[in-house]
Amino acid sequence: MEGFVPEKLRLRKDKIAFQTPEDEWFRMKKFREIILDIINSKLFTERGYCNSEKVKYLYQKHFKGEINISQEIWKWINLELWFQKFIDS
Repeated sequence: MEGFVPEKLRLRKDKIAFQTPEDEWFRMKKFREIILDIINSKLFTERGYCNSEKVKYLYQKHFKGEINISQEIWKWINLELWFQKFIDS
């Protein structure tokens, strides 16, 4: 960001990132329906980039609160949505 952000701000050592609660969001009914639609879709399964059976198994464990794989879920969702937007259409 050099040249775009004032040096006084860019070089601050007290900056902290903030976390978003994807792990919780991906357990909510609204998001669960979207995620299940994606990972259960024929296209997602047929693409072969992800082992769809393993994805479904891991998502169930996440949904039950047994594990937190929100970063992986985020990748699955965005990969499939990217394919739908830029490859399939």
